[in-house]
Amino acid sequence: MMPAYSGATAAALLVAFFVAWFVLLHRLHGGLRNRHLHTWNDMGRPTILGGRPRDTAVLLRFLVRGEFRVLGDSQLNRIATSMRIILIVYSALFLTLLVQVFKG
Repeated sequence: MMPAYSGATAAALLVAFFVAWFVLLHRLHGGLRNRHLHTWNDMGRPTILGGRPRDTAVLLRFLVRGEFRVLGDSQLNRIATSMRIILIVYSALFLTLLVQVFKG
């Protein structure tokens, strides 16, 4: 059985990862726009808070498939790898929290 505070801890971590995600997303978009304009244009010139579902799908594909690696940009590689880790951990924490909520 998990301690009672684990749900609150998971929720706090979700918020922290959410903030970290947007900081990294801002850096990723800036790096693409400033150093890899062709790739950024190919991605449809995504915006950070544009709210377009296509932007999210293109970004996730770019990260999950590791398309950033072909750019040969070590800074973008670090950012994108960090985002992939956050995505995995965030998903696991979210599922854990969801299970706890439904277990009661």
